[in-house]
Amino acid sequence: LVESDSMVQCNYVRLQTEDKPGVIGKIGSIFGEFSVSIKSIVQFDSTERTAEIVVITDQVSKGQMKKSLNMISNLIEVKNISAHSEIHKLVRNS
Repeated sequence: LVESDSMVQCNYVRLQTEDKPGVIGKIGSIFGEFSVSIKSIVQFDSTERTAEIVVITDQVSKGQMKKSLNMISNLIEVKNISAHSEIHKLVRNS
């Protein structure tokens, strides 16, 4: 059996944050601390106070992802993590 924290998959994360300089950098730095590689990071729906940031990661262990999201959720600029889901790839045999 494999421990769930060692299972590897890509992830989709949507965050509601303050709209100010440096927020994406702080999020990226935390992912980097835990060796989480970012495939894509985009900011949407920015208002004068809030922004929605969407991150898609490369494959990473659940344990690394949990630790990263715990630290990210503690950033004062992050209002909440509004979505997090694992991306499972289907492999077809030809």
